[in-house]
Amino acid sequence: MNKWFKNLISYSEFHCNKMPNWLKVIFAAMISGAILLNPKSFVELLDLNFEDVKTLNSFWTIFTLIASAPVAFIIWHFRDQNISQQIENARKDTNLKEFQKLENPDWLITFE
Repeated sequence: MNKWFKNLISYSEFHCNKMPNWLKVIFAAMISGAILLNPKSFVELLDLNFEDVKTLNSFWTIFTLIASAPVAFIIWHFRDQNISQQIENARKDTNLKEFQKLENPDWLITFE
């Protein structure tokens, strides 16, 4: 079971890196939609009685969180990648400005 799970993770990581971001969001929305459109099968998957559960407010709160989690996770992941790229670009800009400053001899003239 452990080997199967590791293979599944490596397979999904490989294909998710090749998949465009808009397609990831659509797949996550489809998973959320499948959960939201068929709550009875979701409850039965958890081995609970749907008639008893549908009157509980706490169940619907947790159900909503579970249903919206895939889309929220995908959007958070994109945002995290974007922030990492912004930090890396800021470092590159700083390095480029310092290099241009050293390359330009105008600042040497002021010391003479």
